[in-house]
Amino acid sequence: MNEDGADHLINTLEELKPLVDKNETFTDHVLGWKMKVSELTKLADYFEEENFYDHEALRSTEQVVKRKWNDVLESLNKKKSYLQSCFGYVEINCKVFAVEQSIRDMKLNFQTSLIGNDLVAVEELFEQHYLYETQVSTLGESYEEVSIQANSFISANMMEESPLQKKIIEIKTEYQTLLHMVSERRKNLEEAKELFQLQSDIEEERLWAEEQRLLCEMNIISEDITVMTSLQQRFSVFEGEMRARRARAEMLISSSNHLAKYNVKEAKDVSECGRELKLQWSLLEKSFAEKKKLLERALLACTFYTSANEVESWILENMALCQSKEYKDGQLLDDSLLQQHTKLEGDIKSYEHTLKTLNAQGQKLIQSETPPYCCFARATATPDATSGEA
Repeated sequence: MNEDGADHLINTLEELKPLVDKNETFTDHVLGWKMKVSELTKLADYFEEENFYDHEALRSTEQVVKRKWNDVLESLNKKKSYLQSCFGYVEINCKVFAVEQSIRDMKLNFQTSLIGNDLVAVEELFEQHYLYETQVSTLGESYEEVSIQANSFISANMMEESPLQKKIIEIKTEYQTLLHMVSERRKNLEEAKELFQLQSDIEEERLWAEEQRLLCEMNIISEDITVMTSLQQRFSVFEGEMRARRARAEMLISSSNHLAKYNVKEAKDVSECGRELKLQWSLLEKSFAEKKKLLERALLACTFYTSANEVESWILENMALCQSKEYKDGQLLDDSLLQQHTKLEGDIKSYEHTLKTLNAQGQKLIQSETPPYCCFARATATPDATSGEA
């Protein structure tokens, strides 16, 4: 039914209402004569009982008046039923049209394929969709109500093949189509939300991986063994965090490679984000491995030079005793020097294991291509200085 048809129904309804009211008024007026008709009947009965002259003519007149009054009343009742039927038919058709038009207007809200550009946008569309779903549910209740009214009217007036019944069937089909559109729209929005949520999660992991990679590439090396030990401990904690996040990253990357069900162009963007995440993780693992190796070498070098400096200080401290010539000055002094020298010999034997360990560490540093020893300014010994020549 088009807009012109709706206007025609409304105009017809407006025209019928005064006719119904007028018929009601006239019926009330005719019913007002009931008392006078009754009085005429009583008068005819009285004349007949008293056998007044020409009472037959009065009875005949009374019957004619009574018959005509009943005919008028019957006609008015028929007209009343007809007008009420017409009014009810037009009124129900107006309600049917209103529901039909509301369904068609509501369909326009679900013909869009817009899903937004990000997670926030699609969530806003979801909120709007929830509102539309509520309106569709209310519209369904209105349809059920008008359908019951129409079917009751059709049954009461034996109008099984009427256009009204066909229209009710058409509206039911329209409403079922609307429900399907609502379902499809919800499905599209849910898929879009899943897609953008995946993209958001991937981007979060990508930024984390990039940030950690940049931290790994920073040259944070200290000559303080305490600082280096702390750095290595923190790095071990970070290694555990990487293992924990690696599983999530792999899951996100896998999800980004299986987006066939998302029939939208944004799926390509998410796939690209997944590839970028995979690249960043590859770079992070490479930087992490290099940083781990560098820290291990730096800690080894720091440990070596700290120990080497201690040994070198001890050697320099005791070198004066070895080079002293005071043993020529007297017996007592000679005995004291001998004791010191004997003790020094014992200390040297005690340091043999330390020197061997330092020598092994020095060779390991040379083989591991550790950065130049001069990066530790206080270290004056080199790996070769740890040979047994001391």
